[in-house]
Amino acid sequence: MERAPLDGLQLRAVRDEDAPALIQLVGAAYAEYPGCVLDTPGVDDDLPAPGTTAARRGGRWWVLVQDGAVVGSIGTGPPTADGILELKRCYLEANWRGRGLATRLVRRVEDHAAALGVTEVELWSDTRFTAAHHRYETLGYRRTGQTRDLDDPSDTTEFRFVRELPPTPHPPPVGYTGPEGDEEAVAEALPDGSVLTGRIGPLRYDLEVDHAWRPRRAELHHDGRSSRLTSDGQGRWWLDGAEMAQLAGCTDVGLPMTPTALQPVLRRLTLGAGDRAAAQLAVLEAPARMPTVLDVTWTRQGARSYLQQVGDDRIEVEVDRFGLPIRVGDRWLRTTEVDERG
Repeated sequence: MERAPLDGLQLRAVRDEDAPALIQLVGAAYAEYPGCVLDTPGVDDDLPAPGTTAARRGGRWWVLVQDGAVVGSIGTGPPTADGILELKRCYLEANWRGRGLATRLVRRVEDHAAALGVTEVELWSDTRFTAAHHRYETLGYRRTGQTRDLDDPSDTTEFRFVRELPPTPHPPPVGYTGPEGDEEAVAEALPDGSVLTGRIGPLRYDLEVDHAWRPRRAELHHDGRSSRLTSDGQGRWWLDGAEMAQLAGCTDVGLPMTPTALQPVLRRLTLGAGDRAAAQLAVLEAPARMPTVLDVTWTRQGARSYLQQVGDDRIEVEVDRFGLPIRVGDRWLRTTEVDERG
């Protein structure tokens, strides 16, 4: 949990139990504009179960809390294949405005976006929300001239705003050679988690985890096709927004094309020498292919070595001090030296 810009405020991930407070927060903001009303069965259908909705859609949503009460909100959609992230649900209680909090919330989204490799943040704002428009423009967002009609009870028309993010330095890529060919992967810290991104020929993958290395989102992109597998970190899974009951209870994501997907589960295991632990993987093999379930057992053999067992197959895995694989049996070998002194 993170300390917000003012004492007594905290910023944390949204939960489904925040729904009543968020409905009140957003409803009060709408009520400041004649004819603007909540539409929870329609355009506001994310509010009744905000934590589940964010997980299902592969985005992020945070709430600003004072003494257990929600006083603000900010969220995102998932990153698009062409590097755009949508900023969503930016609201503050009226008595908390004018203190710089909205700026901090927007910058939080931009930091998250930059770490994901996003080059542009977009947002859509009701044409009536003129004060918000001024704030966004002050923060570097420009109105594109595009509009969209929502056909909702409020008869909403929205303006589109965008901000191109400045170039951000990223960690150098790590190289692997394996059965799928040469790979380059980057491990990047997020404000409240990490993301692993890699390329193997024309295939690109993204694996996003939370601060405890529990999976949030795995995406595959190949030849114009893509799949997004998301999780709430508590054993519920969605494929492109559709719930996957057959994956219920899975603890981790399996991406058979890359060894980097082993890092999250190994970072979460707290095994002493000789200890064993089981993991159940939601395996995503290729875009447009249904995920499957795989049971894996891990045994710690040394300070940085493990034995992975899948059925009768036993594979030795060696990792660096960050949990990133160096060698996975005779299938993958890291080809890039990584400075471990930092």
